Amino acid sequence: MLATDKQINYLQQLADKVERMHKAHPGAVKCKTPYIDWHTERHKGVTTLDASIRIKAYKTIIRETNFAFMLLGFAQM
Repeated sequence: MLATDKQINYLQQLADKVERMHKAHPGAVKCKTPYIDWHTERHKGVTTLDASIRIKAYKTIIRETNFAFMLLGFAQM
């Protein structure tokens, strides 16, 4: 089953947030993956399972980055 509009929109929001965090403090973000436009990727056949896994991964990246920002004295995003 292909990913829903809601999943794709949420993935895009999370990807945008990670990108903003990376641009604000590049050394503090551990994410090595390039920016992905999820609306474009959807047409390549992203399934609900793929989207779910990516959502969990983005949430983990954001949580760990916010923790690093806190330790480094940066404002959390």
